[in-house]
Amino acid sequence: MNILLTKLCNRKCKYCFAEDKIDYKNKEESDYFISLENIDVIIDFLKKSNVNFVSLLGGEPTLHPKFDEIINKFISNEIRINIFTNGIIKKPIIDSIKKYSPEQISLTVNVNEPSENKADEWEKILNVFNSLNEYVGLGFNVYKTDFDVKFLAKICYKYKLRKNIRLGLAQQIVSKKNICIHPENYKSVSDKIVELSCECEKYDISLGFDCGFVMCMFTDEQLGILYRNNTNLEFKCGPAIDIDSNLNLWSCFPLSVLFNTKLEQFNNMNEIMDYYLQKLKPLYLNGIYDKCIDCKYLLRNQCAGGCASFIYNLGVE
Repeated sequence: MNILLTKLCNRKCKYCFAEDKIDYKNKEESDYFISLENIDVIIDFLKKSNVNFVSLLGGEPTLHPKFDEIINKFISNEIRINIFTNGIIKKPIIDSIKKYSPEQISLTVNVNEPSENKADEWEKILNVFNSLNEYVGLGFNVYKTDFDVKFLAKICYKYKLRKNIRLGLAQQIVSKKNICIHPENYKSVSDKIVELSCECEKYDISLGFDCGFVMCMFTDEQLGILYRNNTNLEFKCGPAIDIDSNLNLWSCFPLSVLFNTKLEQFNNMNEIMDYYLQKLKPLYLNGIYDKCIDCKYLLRNQCAGGCASFIYNLGVE
């Protein structure tokens, strides 16, 4: 489960897949920040579901005014935490995190290329790497065909971060407000991704694919290189389960305007997953390309055929 602590963010990334849920107009604090009472409701639900791991998201989750109390609640209940953050974090938050061990709390710092950051922002991110290196794994989202790959592995090695990098392929949200690569251009970034894996291999860093990658964007030779370089080759798409400050649920950010429900409608996480798997099943049967219909890799679940949000948007057009 991914828990949105706040709708606020101190950045505005061009590819942001949370754009449909970031609201800068509503001034009610109850909508901007999740309450401690609702955190307790979620913890009770997780314990009832025998779930002992959550991710904290936003917006930027560390902007929550009671961030320290929230992470203490989870860890006190023996629930491990991963924080998805842009790394622009103030010192009191760094100090709060360091009260716990890296086995209890970890960070995925989603970075953009250094040139896309203001100088003071990049300095704050580097300070997080220096201060919390053993807690931090890098994340990077590919949203354009021309991107720099070499800086990621070098940063990971230089600052002694966790030796794995989450690689995301920016997906088109239902409202189409964000920038991303169209599926017809996926093959144009395959060489860059292979190059990144080779850079990671130099430092014994593993690369992991997030949702939305498709097998056919790579040649057989490229797949072999990626495998040899310890890349986690997953071509998946499935419900991630996000929950907001008012305990509203949706399947994932790209599809966040569809099939919204409430936590109170379910008894446990298995029921939530079953609900969204059934709702999204028609999308999983199609794939993002016409050829997906008869693809043996989709039929035997080796490839999901791309992001369900792209599939949805293609069907609407």
